[in-house]
Amino acid sequence: MLGFLFNFVIDNQDEGSINATIKINKAHSVFKGHFPGFPVLPGVCQLLMIKEVLNAGLNKKHILKKAKSIKFLSVINPLDTESLKLTIVYKQDIELAIKVDAILYKEGLNYLKLKGMFYES
Repeated sequence: MLGFLFNFVIDNQDEGSINATIKINKAHSVFKGHFPGFPVLPGVCQLLMIKEVLNAGLNKKHILKKAKSIKFLSVINPLDTESLKLTIVYKQDIELAIKVDAILYKEGLNYLKLKGMFYES
C-alpha cells in the first residue's frame, strides 16, 4: 500500500528485545500531501514501522490490538531525519499476545513511545 516508504535492518536481537535502524524514503509520495512544503511522517506510518520490525524479529505476523499509551513526542521531517533507531522490548503476555514497549528515536531525541498489545494475525 505504501510502497517503499521505509526499509529497516535489525541491528541486534536478544530474547525480549529488538533494535533496528530505519531509513525513510524522503521522496515518497505520502509527503506531498502530508504536508506540502513541510513534510511530516504520519503517525500511523510510525506505528507501521514498529509492527513491521516486530513481525520480522519474531518471524510472525502481528497486529496492534490495544494501546495503553501512544505518545508522539516530536515531528519527523524526512528532509531532516532520514534515519531513525527503534528499540522494542517485548514479552509474551498471554497465549497469543505480545506486550510491547517501543521507542522510535534519533541521537537522544524521542519521536514516539508506545506501550501496547500485539496479537498474531
